[in-house]
Amino acid sequence: MTRRILTVLAVVSAVAALPVATRASEPGPADVVDAPAPDAGAAASAGDASAAPDAGVEPALDGGSDADGAEAAATDVADGPLPDDPGDDAPVAPVAPETGAAPAPATGALPDAVVRVVLVTPDGAAVRVSGAEVVWERWASDPRMRGASRLEAAWSAFTDDVGRARFAAIPAPGPGRQDQVRARYHGVTWPATAVKTDGPMDIVVYEPTTKTDALTMSLEMVLQPGEGDFNFQVQATLRNRSLQVVDTTEGQGVRIPLPQPILGGLPVDWGFLPAKPDPNHFQMQMTPEIGSLYVERGAVVYHGPIPPGDALTVTVAYSTAYDDGQSYTFGFTPSLDTDRVILQASHPTRIAPRIAFRGDYVPLVRQGGAAIDTFMTLARDPKAGEPVYIEVARIATRRPVIATVARVGAGLTVAAFVLLGIAMIARRRAAAAAGHDGASPGGGPLVG
Repeated sequence: MTRRILTVLAVVSAVAALPVATRASEPGPADVVDAPAPDAGAAASAGDASAAPDAGVEPALDGGSDADGAEAAATDVADGPLPDDPGDDAPVAPVAPETGAAPAPATGALPDAVVRVVLVTPDGAAVRVSGAEVVWERWASDPRMRGASRLEAAWSAFTDDVGRARFAAIPAPGPGRQDQVRARYHGVTWPATAVKTDGPMDIVVYEPTTKTDALTMSLEMVLQPGEGDFNFQVQATLRNRSLQVVDTTEGQGVRIPLPQPILGGLPVDWGFLPAKPDPNHFQMQMTPEIGSLYVERGAVVYHGPIPPGDALTVTVAYSTAYDDGQSYTFGFTPSLDTDRVILQASHPTRIAPRIAFRGDYVPLVRQGGAAIDTFMTLARDPKAGEPVYIEVARIATRRPVIATVARVGAGLTVAAFVLLGIAMIARRRAAAAAGHDGASPGGGPLVG
């Protein structure tokens, strides 16, 4: 009897334990997306890659997680080059779409990929970042957008406790498709140098700061007098000398200095440009497009992140009218310390103004021929807030010459008419004198 009771209890215990083991070994979609296991890689939260390109719906990149505002934990690593993780070759768990559908089949898929996010601290140390979002994007060329690309699909994952994000079963890109991999860290997106699946991809990120002390600016300006207009092109390169990304999204941003006619002997840095400049006389662009350019308070202002190094180039082209025969002084004030200011004055030989910096400058090159190009640089790089002046003297165009020719032609025409009138009057007088001496009004001989 005792043996039967023990046997029944054993069977009941086995049956009761069976559902628990099944639930633990078969995680659902919520387990994959919201709480990924560190050894299985980060969970995906992007849209379905199989969505039709013409459906007009782009997959979401956030996936219901606010990674930009979260504080990502960092794990110190040894100094020097980052060694390969011992687990980088471990099997990669599939990354499921946000909808919870089954991952794409391995047939026609890319090999499993590992992305490592590395933080470079302000003192130069390399640190692995956990909890950072990594987005795998697929862009497709669209002929309806005149050669531009549109986002066709995206997958995302989060780095684990050793800074690795894993992707599996990503469909292979078809013709006209291009993949990009980016990491988001403190609201800034950092791209991978190359997309590869034959080894780990490293994405280097930096800590953000709002201090602009480490920023410098170089200016290369072209001044070309035209027919009644001064044509300017200003190229400003922003350099970040620190190991932090300077975020100028908030606040006043970074003003791009533009030479403008002075007012009261001082440069006009704000309030000169209209809120909506004429696109025929004003254009601006930046490379790379990582922030935003605005015309605000009458000036060109950049808002956005500035990564370390020669990070950002802003080019502004505009024109301003002038009067013939006048001299002009243009001025600007750098918003940051400069490390180079170069002016190129280009004009045809028939227009011979004198264009030069006010103060000490060094001429670099002068070219002759049909056009004259003069290059010059300031002898000393100006600091932020230090005004710089450009003087233009003896400006002239063809219009005074044309006006002179017109005036001379008009004078000659008047003189010709005067001479013709004098000749006609003289002829009439001569004819009248001849008729009084030997002719009667009837035409017959006089009878005495």
